[in-house]
Amino acid sequence: RDRVPGVTGYCRPSEGVVGGDWWWAAQRKDGSRVLAIADISGHGVQAGVMALESRAIVATALASNVPLPEIARGLARHRWESGMFMTLLLAILEHDTIEYCSAGAPFATLIKSDEIRSLPPTGPVISNLRGEWTSRRLTFSAHDLLVSATDGLVEHAPVDQLQADLQR
Repeated sequence: RDRVPGVTGYCRPSEGVVGGDWWWAAQRKDGSRVLAIADISGHGVQAGVMALESRAIVATALASNVPLPEIARGLARHRWESGMFMTLLLAILEHDTIEYCSAGAPFATLIKSDEIRSLPPTGPVISNLRGEWTSRRLTFSAHDLLVSATDGLVEHAPVDQLQADLQR
Protein backbone atom coordinates (compact mmCIF):
# COMPACT_ATOMS: atom_id res chain seq x y z
CA ARG A 1 0.00 0.00 0.00
CA ASP A 2 1.28 3.47 -0.85
CA ARG A 3 1.81 5.77 2.08
CA VAL A 4 -0.69 8.56 2.57
CA PRO A 5 0.79 11.71 4.13
CA GLY A 6 -0.44 12.18 7.68
CA VAL A 7 -2.34 8.87 7.81
CA THR A 8 -1.19 5.90 9.88
CA GLY A 9 -3.00 2.72 10.77
CA TYR A 10 -2.80 -0.99 11.26
CA CYS A 11 -5.06 -4.00 11.43
CA ARG A 12 -4.43 -7.26 13.26
CA PRO A 13 -7.10 -9.98 13.07
CA SER A 14 -8.07 -11.34 16.49
CA GLU A 15 -8.58 -14.80 14.97
CA GLY A 16 -7.09 -16.47 11.91
CA VAL A 17 -5.60 -14.66 8.95
CA VAL A 18 -8.53 -12.55 7.70
CA GLY A 19 -10.76 -10.63 10.07
CA GLY A 20 -13.86 -8.51 9.81
CA ASP A 21 -12.09 -5.25 10.73
CA TRP A 22 -10.30 -3.25 8.04
CA TRP A 23 -9.06 0.21 7.16
CA TRP A 24 -8.07 1.89 3.92
CA ALA A 25 -6.62 5.29 2.95
CA ALA A 26 -5.52 7.02 -0.25
CA GLN A 27 -4.59 10.42 -1.57
CA ARG A 28 -6.64 11.71 -4.49
CA LYS A 29 -5.17 13.57 -7.44
CA ASP A 30 -6.55 16.84 -6.00
CA GLY A 31 -4.44 16.30 -2.86
CA SER A 32 -7.32 15.43 -0.53
CA ARG A 33 -6.92 12.34 1.61
CA VAL A 34 -9.71 9.79 1.96
CA LEU A 35 -9.98 7.07 4.54
CA ALA A 36 -12.29 4.41 5.88
CA ILE A 37 -12.32 2.17 8.92
CA ALA A 38 -14.85 -0.63 9.28
CA ASP A 39 -15.91 -3.53 11.46
CA ILE A 40 -18.02 -6.39 10.14
CA SER A 41 -19.97 -8.18 12.87
CA GLY A 42 -19.00 -11.71 13.74
CA HIS A 43 -15.83 -13.67 13.17
CA GLY A 44 -14.51 -16.27 10.80
CA VAL A 45 -14.77 -16.77 7.07
CA GLN A 46 -18.13 -15.07 6.55
CA ALA A 47 -17.01 -11.84 8.26
CA GLY A 48 -13.68 -12.02 6.40
CA VAL A 49 -15.36 -12.34 3.00
CA MET A 50 -17.72 -9.45 3.75
CA ALA A 51 -14.72 -7.39 4.90
CA LEU A 52 -12.86 -8.02 1.64
CA GLU A 53 -15.92 -7.23 -0.48
CA SER A 54 -16.86 -4.08 1.44
CA ARG A 55 -13.27 -2.81 1.43
CA ALA A 56 -13.09 -3.10 -2.36
CA ILE A 57 -16.46 -1.34 -2.77
CA VAL A 58 -15.48 1.50 -0.42
CA ALA A 59 -12.00 1.97 -1.90
CA THR A 60 -13.40 2.19 -5.43
CA ALA A 61 -16.17 4.57 -4.39
CA LEU A 62 -13.87 6.89 -2.41
CA ALA A 63 -11.32 6.98 -5.23
CA SER A 64 -14.16 7.80 -7.65
CA ASN A 65 -15.49 10.76 -5.59
CA VAL A 66 -18.81 9.09 -4.75
CA PRO A 67 -20.54 11.15 -2.01
CA LEU A 68 -19.99 9.61 1.44
CA PRO A 69 -23.71 9.03 2.27
CA GLU A 70 -24.18 7.32 -1.10
CA ILE A 71 -21.37 4.87 -0.28
CA ALA A 72 -23.19 3.89 2.94
CA ARG A 73 -26.51 3.51 1.04
CA GLY A 74 -24.81 1.36 -1.59
CA LEU A 75 -23.31 -0.92 1.04
CA ALA A 76 -26.73 -1.31 2.69
CA ARG A 77 -28.06 -2.61 -0.65
CA HIS A 78 -25.30 -5.23 -0.72
CA ARG A 79 -26.22 -8.80 0.29
CA TRP A 80 -26.06 -9.03 4.08
CA GLU A 81 -26.78 -12.26 5.89
CA SER A 82 -29.53 -11.97 8.47
CA GLY A 83 -28.15 -10.49 11.68
CA MET A 84 -24.87 -9.26 10.13
CA PHE A 85 -23.99 -5.58 10.14
CA MET A 86 -21.08 -3.23 9.68
CA THR A 87 -19.91 -0.07 11.43
CA LEU A 88 -18.09 2.31 9.11
CA LEU A 89 -16.34 5.66 9.28
CA LEU A 90 -15.66 7.42 5.98
CA ALA A 91 -13.68 10.67 5.89
CA ILE A 92 -12.32 13.17 3.41
CA LEU A 93 -9.53 15.37 4.75
CA GLU A 94 -8.95 18.53 2.77
CA HIS A 95 -6.85 21.61 3.51
CA ASP A 96 -9.01 23.03 6.29
CA THR A 97 -11.99 20.70 6.52
CA ILE A 98 -12.91 17.16 7.31
CA GLU A 99 -16.08 15.70 5.90
CA TYR A 100 -17.20 12.48 7.53
CA CYS A 101 -20.00 9.95 7.42
CA SER A 102 -20.33 7.55 10.34
CA ALA A 103 -22.48 4.45 10.09
CA GLY A 104 -22.48 3.71 13.80
CA ALA A 105 -18.68 3.96 14.14
CA PRO A 106 -18.22 4.05 17.92
CA PHE A 107 -14.69 5.39 18.38
CA ALA A 108 -14.16 8.41 16.11
CA THR A 109 -12.62 11.45 17.79
CA LEU A 110 -11.25 14.74 16.53
CA ILE A 111 -8.47 16.07 18.76
CA LYS A 112 -7.70 19.79 18.48
CA SER A 113 -5.32 21.90 20.54
CA ASP A 114 -8.22 23.29 22.58
CA GLU A 115 -10.83 20.51 22.52
CA ILE A 116 -11.47 16.82 22.11
CA ARG A 117 -14.62 16.16 20.14
CA SER A 118 -16.39 12.85 19.58
CA LEU A 119 -17.72 12.46 16.06
CA PRO A 120 -21.24 11.10 16.53
CA PRO A 121 -22.79 8.71 14.01
CA THR A 122 -24.54 10.32 11.04
CA GLY A 123 -26.67 7.24 10.47
CA PRO A 124 -27.27 3.69 11.66
CA VAL A 125 -24.99 0.69 11.28
CA ILE A 126 -25.05 -0.79 7.76
CA SER A 127 -27.20 -3.90 7.36
CA ASN A 128 -30.03 -5.35 5.30
CA LEU A 129 -32.38 -3.13 7.36
CA ARG A 130 -31.19 -0.17 5.25
CA GLY A 131 -31.21 3.35 6.70
CA GLU A 132 -30.38 6.92 5.87
CA TRP A 133 -26.96 8.54 6.24
CA THR A 134 -25.70 12.09 6.02
CA SER A 135 -22.27 13.64 6.22
CA ARG A 136 -20.93 16.44 8.39
CA ARG A 137 -18.21 18.96 7.67
CA LEU A 138 -15.91 20.33 10.39
CA THR A 139 -12.87 22.58 10.41
CA PHE A 140 -9.59 20.69 10.41
CA SER A 141 -6.01 21.93 10.56
CA ALA A 142 -2.58 20.39 10.09
CA HIS A 143 -2.25 20.31 13.90
CA ASP A 144 -5.49 18.38 14.47
CA LEU A 145 -5.67 14.63 14.87
CA LEU A 146 -8.45 12.29 13.78
CA VAL A 147 -8.39 9.07 15.79
CA SER A 148 -10.63 6.11 15.09
CA ALA A 149 -10.70 2.44 16.02
CA THR A 150 -13.00 -0.54 16.01
CA ASP A 151 -13.78 -2.61 19.06
CA GLY A 152 -11.19 -5.02 17.67
CA LEU A 153 -8.54 -2.81 19.26
CA VAL A 154 -9.47 -4.14 22.68
CA GLU A 155 -11.41 -7.30 21.84
CA HIS A 156 -9.60 -10.54 22.77
CA ALA A 157 -6.22 -8.81 23.03
CA PRO A 158 -3.94 -9.18 26.06
CA VAL A 159 -2.76 -5.87 27.52
CA ASP A 160 0.90 -6.52 26.68
CA GLN A 161 -0.01 -7.14 23.02
CA LEU A 162 -2.01 -3.87 22.92
CA GLN A 163 0.94 -1.95 24.34
CA ALA A 164 3.30 -3.47 21.77
CA ASP A 165 0.91 -2.69 18.91
CA LEU A 166 0.44 0.91 20.03
CA GLN A 167 4.20 1.47 20.23
CA ARG A 168 4.64 0.63 16.53
